[in-house]
Amino acid sequence: MAWVDVGLLLVDKILGSAVRAETARFILSDPAASQARYFPGFVPKLSHRDTAVLKAQEWVHIRDGRDVSLASMAAAAGLERRTFLRRFATATGMTPIEYCRAVRIARARELLERGNTPQKEIAESLGYQDVASFARVFRKVTGWSPGVYRKRFGLNALSLDDLPRKDASSPNFRIFAAAIQPGPADVR
Repeated sequence: MAWVDVGLLLVDKILGSAVRAETARFILSDPAASQARYFPGFVPKLSHRDTAVLKAQEWVHIRDGRDVSLASMAAAAGLERRTFLRRFATATGMTPIEYCRAVRIARARELLERGNTPQKEIAESLGYQDVASFARVFRKVTGWSPGVYRKRFGLNALSLDDLPRKDASSPNFRIFAAAIQPGPADVR
């Protein structure tokens, strides 16, 4: 994993933290996680052309998947519950509960990656009663706890400060550190 860390550090220095986060997600995704197909990012299926289901999907996204019930989704779609369940599953390939969970976790990933919002605030803003239930669902979907996810993919995921200090005196570390520091020609 050391080479991956070095590579991600170089990507960060050359292309920026946003590209590093995307690269890290691509490289470090865990295919053994139970829901790994959602890990690279939740992309809702919107090409189904069922306008009633599209209305419900938009309604869920506006609310980040929180405070949503089957009855309220069916009402947003203008359909009876049973008809809505059948059409939603046919159109999206997911149940409404799975879909709402995916929307909530996608929003949680975004908040963890782009800021320092405490996990408790993230959990509450997405409608979870407590941090433990949020963390349990998040780990089930991504394979990592929210804290580990933030450390790996957040804006401050990897820097020279994260490298072990005991190696800072080694010649290889000094060469590496000098190589990634901007020189006079690099400063604009």
